[in-house]
Amino acid sequence: MKNKTKIALQITLIISVIALVAEYVILSFYYAEGFSYGTWINGIYCTGKSVSQVNEELLRNENYDGLTVTGRDGKTLHIDPLDIHLRLDYTRSLQFYMDRQVPFAWGINLFTKDSTIMLPEVIYNEDELAALIRDWTAPDMEMDENSVRIETAEEGGYRLVNELSDRPDPDSMIDYANAAIKQKQDVLDVADTPQCYEPVEPTPTQSALIEVAEEIEELQDCGITYHVGEEALPVDAETVASWLVTEQNQEKLQAVEETDPAVQEGAFLVNGEKTDFPEETQVIGGFVTDTEGHPIVSIQKMRDFVSDLVEENGTAAQMRAYRATKDPEERKKMQIVIAGDESGIIIDEDKELDYLVSAFAEGRKEQHEPAYTAGTVVITGESIGSEYIEIDMGAQQLTYYKDDQIMQQFPVVTGLMTRARKTPTGYYRIYNKRRSTILRGYDYATFVNYWLGVNRGIGIHDATWRSSFGGDIYIKNGSHGCVNSPKDEMEKLYKTVEVGVPVVMYY
Repeated sequence: MKNKTKIALQITLIISVIALVAEYVILSFYYAEGFSYGTWINGIYCTGKSVSQVNEELLRNENYDGLTVTGRDGKTLHIDPLDIHLRLDYTRSLQFYMDRQVPFAWGINLFTKDSTIMLPEVIYNEDELAALIRDWTAPDMEMDENSVRIETAEEGGYRLVNELSDRPDPDSMIDYANAAIKQKQDVLDVADTPQCYEPVEPTPTQSALIEVAEEIEELQDCGITYHVGEEALPVDAETVASWLVTEQNQEKLQAVEETDPAVQEGAFLVNGEKTDFPEETQVIGGFVTDTEGHPIVSIQKMRDFVSDLVEENGTAAQMRAYRATKDPEERKKMQIVIAGDESGIIIDEDKELDYLVSAFAEGRKEQHEPAYTAGTVVITGESIGSEYIEIDMGAQQLTYYKDDQIMQQFPVVTGLMTRARKTPTGYYRIYNKRRSTILRGYDYATFVNYWLGVNRGIGIHDATWRSSFGGDIYIKNGSHGCVNSPKDEMEKLYKTVEVGVPVVMYY
């Protein structure tokens, strides 16, 4: 009985083992058509499922809106998946993974977990992507001659505008875009990627323009500053720019060379050399240059600058500057130049032109006090003070200042414009005062009520024989040298002004 029971148990055990083996084998064949037991991919349970089934499930969790490419100057290109027929697919990766599984080894997964993370394959039309990149970069590939030009600068003078920038390299951008899309990147910034841009070389025309602009810039950086009295007058870029020969002024300046004796010999500067107008020239960017590309500078235009300097910086201008300066210590240090004759000119124009041409040609950068005309007198503000008489003989006007306020201002008649009778210019002081006196000369004896002595026989006095003052009377009917004044004004001035008050007289 015991033996039968034992045999029955053995038979049952054998049958159970055979059944288990059969079931394991059957499941092995089942898993051979799908993923093995316990397979997890990207968090999805894949056991027994086919590649297509798992691919479909994985794609439900995928979303890709395309790639935005950013270049220089903030330019962007959005590549939509539809534009390049882009799709995502796990098929090849899934098939490869399944092929590595051993169907009859599925039992191992009863004790371990077969889990993996998988990326999809990005499939798209690379030719369509390349076409989009090339179309996007095409405008930046064009060469515009006007990208290099010379313009008038806001601060004056001329400046070079060079808009040549690195040109996109479409092939490199396509490679970077392909790599980014295959990684499912949302953005790709190539602005700072050197491989995506290549330097642009200027054309021969642009190179010539750049060279001219650089030389013009060097010329404009003159560095000469005039000091007339206390006025600092730099020769700035705008001034130098006005000296350059251009297409517009070339004909006129060449005509000046032929007619003006002052500039006939060497009327131009070319590369630091004084010369006649070159026989052969060229026009680069609107500027006339010699055959080697050196800009041509007009000495006549330099003379115009010096002429303006002379005209605008007479004694009257310096006296205005003196009155406008309120700081007492500054005023004491100021210099005022008084012209030595009736021209009112204090700067020697010819000497200054020679200086300017020489200094400019040599590229000197320096502070310069101009050469003054013969007979000029240089005084300081300390010698004038806040009480003084100013006689502008060009305007035929006397002004009396006290504490920097105008106390009196009235028209006068100064000396007849002949060598013997014209009123002298200069700086003086009232040296005496007389009432009811007779003025005597070799051909006259005239009674005056009020007399203020200025310089020897020259003084300020009333002229009751005159009915009008000011204007241009002095040119044909001037005094013997004194400053004729209206009686009522003279009476007031006489009573106010004391001996020692400064007198500044100029044309």
